[in-house]
Amino acid sequence: MIDERTGLEYREWTTDLDVIREINRSYGQVPISPGATVLDLGGHVGAFVQWALAQGAGKVVTVEADPANAELLGENVHRLGAADHVWVLAGAVVDEPGDVVFFRATGTSYAHGSLMTRRNKNPIPVSGYPLAALLTEHRPSVVKCDIEGGEYVLSALHRLPATVSALTMELHNKAGWMPAEAERLVASFRRQGFKALRAPRFTARWRATCGTWAR
Repeated sequence: MIDERTGLEYREWTTDLDVIREINRSYGQVPISPGATVLDLGGHVGAFVQWALAQGAGKVVTVEADPANAELLGENVHRLGAADHVWVLAGAVVDEPGDVVFFRATGTSYAHGSLMTRRNKNPIPVSGYPLAALLTEHRPSVVKCDIEGGEYVLSALHRLPATVSALTMELHNKAGWMPAEAERLVASFRRQGFKALRAPRFTARWRATCGTWAR
């Protein structure tokens, strides 16, 4: 199926369309300057890519670990006529070089695979793309991250280069993941000079919350 609003193909029997429709609500406050380079960690089927290009981004580097998502993401990039502006990397964003085990989501949601050990998930080997190397090679001014808990093991998020002026992220708190890690990461952003444009909400029973920062 094709979403008439965005021109993106999605799988009708999945939650793809829900993910596509929530992009602006989740990440719409991140400032993107005309011609900006954007690093998209957790590309899914390309909703954030499409949104960033619509805001004027000149280059988007998107990383997606689930092979089925990455294939559809690549097809959507061509469908948008954006192949000259988008780099699709099929693999997971990691802290250190090397292949890793990725736990694919099951059921109707293809957006919730993770590097974190999960029940009822299908483990598969995928290529790893170290975040520090991506930041050095592509020098993005904007970073978006939604990788289902994998954000807590990325040391490069605690020392982002000066070229990064804005970031937007979904933080996760599910079984076996420590909510203290989310607060530690947010504190690191403050120490790096980022101010919240949209502060994440840590309620008593939070499972996922989005935040956007700029400096």
